[in-house]
Amino acid sequence: NAQGFPQWETNGILISDNPQDSWLTDWDMTADAANHAILAFPDIRNGGTNIAVYRIAPDGSFTWGADGIVISSSTFNAAPKVTVTAAGNAVFAWQADDVIIRQKISAEGDLLWGDNGIMMSGANTFSWPQVLPVGDDDVVMKFFEDTPPVWAPTRHVFAQRFDPNGDAVWAQPTVISDAGGISAWTQIFPFINDGNDGFFIAWHDDRDNNMLANIWVQHIGSDGSVLFADDGVEVS
Repeated sequence: NAQGFPQWETNGILISDNPQDSWLTDWDMTADAANHAILAFPDIRNGGTNIAVYRIAPDGSFTWGADGIVISSSTFNAAPKVTVTAAGNAVFAWQADDVIIRQKISAEGDLLWGDNGIMMSGANTFSWPQVLPVGDDDVVMKFFEDTPPVWAPTRHVFAQRFDPNGDAVWAQPTVISDAGGISAWTQIFPFINDGNDGFFIAWHDDRDNNMLANIWVQHIGSDGSVLFADDGVEVS
């Protein structure tokens, strides 16, 4: 609780004992307005690497079932992220091979964007999504577009706003940076609401290829407009 006293049994509660792969890729957790914990992580309970999500009540009960909800079905799904909108819906985004998939789940556990979610695909690889709640039931998603090779991609950063139905709000994704120099191992960025349903986002890159990474920050408005200089402002 707020005073630091454990509310559940010693050592916590077991969320899942389903089999894991030898590496977890990434996982995420947030809390909704009703103080439920919402978790997302990959496991291999169905053979392939798929995303499982859970909603845990303050009393430790599993409101989406003892085994949660598996929200993906292809061979390899990784790096899930979750946020909760003001309307109380959980929005998840993850990478499935070279595409990104989004799904929205109600507090009751209903899949609101179809059984398979909504896919973002293209000629290049889309990777490492992050989601931020805006408005009542919209989200902004940051993502990368990568061109090969996988271990040293040319990585550009974009964002798009999606409405409650999962449709794009902005005519085109907003370019956060297409200056390059972002390594394959630079993946999760600090990413916060600016208080007006725009956002600030920060990262490091070596766009001038001198083996020294510098820090950059960008500010995007609620309408997708770029409010700082193209490709960000250098802060170190």
